[in-house]
Amino acid sequence: MLAEKIICCGALLWDIINGAEYIGGAPFNVAVHLRRLEADANIISKIGRDRLGVQALNTLQKLGFDLSFITVDDKYSTGTAKVTFKNGAPEYEIPVAAFDYIELTRDVKTKLEKAPTDVFVFGTMEQYRSSITEQCIYDIIEVTKPEMVFLDVNLRKKYYSREIIDSSFKVSNIIKLNESEVSVLSNLFFPDSPSEHKLIPAFSDYIFTKYGNVEIICVTQGAHGATVITPGKSEYLKADPVQIVDTVGCGDAFSAGFIYKLLKTEDPFEAGVFGNKMGGFIASKRGATGDAEEA
Repeated sequence: MLAEKIICCGALLWDIINGAEYIGGAPFNVAVHLRRLEADANIISKIGRDRLGVQALNTLQKLGFDLSFITVDDKYSTGTAKVTFKNGAPEYEIPVAAFDYIELTRDVKTKLEKAPTDVFVFGTMEQYRSSITEQCIYDIIEVTKPEMVFLDVNLRKKYYSREIIDSSFKVSNIIKLNESEVSVLSNLFFPDSPSEHKLIPAFSDYIFTKYGNVEIICVTQGAHGATVITPGKSEYLKADPVQIVDTVGCGDAFSAGFIYKLLKTEDPFEAGVFGNKMGGFIASKRGATGDAEEA
């Protein structure tokens, strides 16, 4: 098992795809892929006291997760995301759920204080949906002070704001986002953004200049692969072709592969190649984690 301890925080939910239920949520997806790579990864989240919550706990237990990081809410249900596809890309409808009320409990805080956290993974959607979960994310960063803070921008419909993106960038040293998110954030931060083929370089230059803590930017580009950028180098990494079943969770698989390989090699470009392979593997499967729900 990889020695470094990785904590993910945020949504644990069930994707509903054509009526079928698949356990997911970006933080869970990243954590489960990391555990499959024999990394010490866990998720801090909240579920409801309901059928899907019980199923989630059973799956987490089978996968070897530490269940003490999961709290159960008596008021709100376990999260769900109804997934539809537009031009091959997934779109999500996500009602209010237990993961909107994640708090850093005394027991979890004590547990985090006892064992150092090397990597913390979080996103932006949960922060916009709930100030409670937002506060929990920053409380965890304050308590753990991890060497690596990995932000998966992960924009969902209206669930983002300039203020939340800015706050997230300020505490992160690795940022991962996709091409469309680069376009959205470029318009958000600098409306006079350049033409499309110059957008990624302009965006990365802007981020590195404004946020000196950011060391690596990963821009996933679907079936084409990804571009990995550091302040001194940018490299486009072409993906191997795969037979696509659905693209739900591909970005999360990339994140997991990238984190795992970066910890092993300290080479962000080699990590990007491995991230592409992980993303391609999940694209060839149904659901965000392949067969996690059958564990």
